[in-house]
Amino acid sequence: MKTLPKSIGGMLLMMVSITAAAQNENSNSKEEGNRNVMLNAASANGPREIQIGLPSADVNVMENGLPVTYATNPHSVNTIWRGDASLSHQGLLKIAETAITTGNIGYAVNSFTQLGQKGFNGTLNYKSNHFGLQELSLNMNGEMAKNWFYSVNMYQDFDPGTFKIKSTPYQDRTQIYKALITRRYNNNAGEFTIGYKYSNSHNVYRYATQSAPFIYVGDGSVKEYGKFKLGITSYLPTDNTMTYRNMRTGEIEQTTLYDASLNKSSELTLMNKYHWDNGLDWTVA
Repeated sequence: MKTLPKSIGGMLLMMVSITAAAQNENSNSKEEGNRNVMLNAASANGPREIQIGLPSADVNVMENGLPVTYATNPHSVNTIWRGDASLSHQGLLKIAETAITTGNIGYAVNSFTQLGQKGFNGTLNYKSNHFGLQELSLNMNGEMAKNWFYSVNMYQDFDPGTFKIKSTPYQDRTQIYKALITRRYNNNAGEFTIGYKYSNSHNVYRYATQSAPFIYVGDGSVKEYGKFKLGITSYLPTDNTMTYRNMRTGEIEQTTLYDASLNKSSELTLMNKYHWDNGLDWTVA
């Protein structure tokens, strides 16, 4: 069976910034206090979208000072980023800082990747619920030679959702892998990191659970349509196959709804940080 062309993204990102040494990049005055940014009624795995009354294209998420995606179609935030064990810090940028940094109006998640540290360090996170969710993330980092450090991470998500979709076993099946090597130099004043990230995600819930038929009464209330139970019934057909025209070849082909939702991404990141004697930090990523 043929499948839809896979969306494969490779990004080499570059940004230069100079900041005062008195500011801690992981937690500073640019961030808000705790607003439970990872609590999200729409998704058990993604960041919460906080509405402020102004239009916003998507949830803004920063990692190491750069947006995790510059185009939410085809790469939505949830397909390539999760708040897992690979992060050393998560915070929430203020509205003003988000506007200056990204050009978008709203709050933004501010995160930093866990780099290698001395000794051997490991973090294991596991989450489950009574619906059958299995979410696992593992980070291991340490020193492999003098001034050379490593950090590797694995994220696995098996989420059947809160109600059964007959056409697919999972509403979200995502796997993300990261590997970073860091070289610290000049008595730890400088730090150069090269990292690679690969993500493979089936975000079925984006089309399968966010809409359903209902009857609008007219007084602001709604009532159920037929046997469709609001919030617990999928309106998708039981048959998982779909027919489409391949935009590259022009031929009629078949695939499944599950395979059609596949989103892949490969990302290479280079980062260099240096702390100058005059108290300034220089960061290139």
